[in-house]
Amino acid sequence: MEILQTNNSQKLDEIISRIGLETGYILSPKVQQDLQLYFQELQAWNKKINLTGIKELGTLVQKHLGDTLLLLEHMPKGVHTVLDIGTGAGIPGILMKIIRPELYMVLAEGVKKKCSFLKFIIAKLGLKDVFVEQRLIGPQTPPRHLPALGFDLIVSQATGSLKWFVETALGFLAPEGSMIMLKGPSGWEEIKSCQFFLQQAGLSINTIETSLPIANHKRLLIECKFSSL
Repeated sequence: MEILQTNNSQKLDEIISRIGLETGYILSPKVQQDLQLYFQELQAWNKKINLTGIKELGTLVQKHLGDTLLLLEHMPKGVHTVLDIGTGAGIPGILMKIIRPELYMVLAEGVKKKCSFLKFIIAKLGLKDVFVEQRLIGPQTPPRHLPALGFDLIVSQATGSLKWFVETALGFLAPEGSMIMLKGPSGWEEIKSCQFFLQQAGLSINTIETSLPIANHKRLLIECKFSSL
């Protein structure tokens, strides 16, 4: 296992480029520049208010960018509209938007200080078609920027349980859409515990076992979608 640290010989741009290459992504100079700015601002804000528990910049980039690139690697084709539930400091939603600027992105987050950071970084980067909703969404409180046919993709990076995620997201999913939750190996137990619930909801499950670039931490992508008739 290797953990990249930021120091004089290991610059932030080099870390970002290496993580991209490890996952098969050649990130454009503009994307790399925007990612650097995002992580620099995240670290600066994190010293004042608690946005993420990871404090070291190299580890922060390695984990969050790595997770996002894994998600993008396995994202279904034809996705245009995305909802990130419990996005926190914009992970993975903001990073997805930076890398894939054509996405229509809605970021749902209940904590005000985190929403303040999201709005700041969106303005700083000049991102378009990305909306911050400071609220705990659910069946009775749908996203204000809900597309007419629902979202093509709904994501969450280990926010709550799989059952909670599906219960929260199901009513906002397009008929051909997917819900993907990024978990560690413990995700297998969650799948077992709610298999009947998922079946009753008319959902099929697809699982992808993978590893975080460089550090090689195990990851489990859990995709749920409406079962084919």
